[in-house]
Amino acid sequence: MEYFKRKDSGDVKMNKEELIEETLNLPKKIYDAELDLIETFDNFNKLNESVKEMELTVKNKIVSDIDDKGKQKFTNETMREARFFELSSKMDSWKKLNDDKLNLQKEINVKKAKLEFLKNDFSANKAILKVFEEGN
Repeated sequence: MEYFKRKDSGDVKMNKEELIEETLNLPKKIYDAELDLIETFDNFNKLNESVKEMELTVKNKIVSDIDDKGKQKFTNETMREARFFELSSKMDSWKKLNDDKLNLQKEINVKKAKLEFLKNDFSANKAILKVFEEGN
């Protein structure tokens, strides 16, 4: 029986049948990983919408701030931005949304890497099987 040694698997040896079985399971794993990544992107987009809504609410509050004389307090754009960051930095919900957004970005990057690994693994297995077939 012919065996090969996979570089990424350390000392694990596989025969042709085991490699075929693993290769046949990879498209399902790739599909599941793609669905999982799409779901994570959807969650990220929903969270991003929540961030934008909160941002708009805070900015509207800043624009509607009126002083004792009936004039806008923050007419300068730079002052508005400074006020925005001042208010948003005090809001726990704002901090939590941004932390969740950062965590989802990290999760997306990890899932992309895993998906790329599965695709590369599938291509490598197909190439190895082709060598097996040419050898017989």
